[in-house]
Amino acid sequence: SDQGAADVDMTDVEIVPGCVYEGLPLDHPDIKTLDVIVVGIQRTKQAMIFKPDAKTVLHGGDRLIAVGQPQQIQRMIQRANEKV
Repeated sequence: SDQGAADVDMTDVEIVPGCVYEGLPLDHPDIKTLDVIVVGIQRTKQAMIFKPDAKTVLHGGDRLIAVGQPQQIQRMIQRANEKV
């Protein structure tokens, strides 16, 4: 049975310019502690970065394809909209 299976969402998260995540690498503790897997980054006018490296730095305007539990994704979206 699937009773214990975690509910997992796949969401498009926009990194708002000037937000707390801008300029941080994916392996930064603020991002790592979220328990969200970033499978791709769509950067303005560039090809999708598929399976980005842990050292990939986030830019304002990036759109992340993120997989995780709904509450974790929600926290990521909240922070991605929070101005420094």
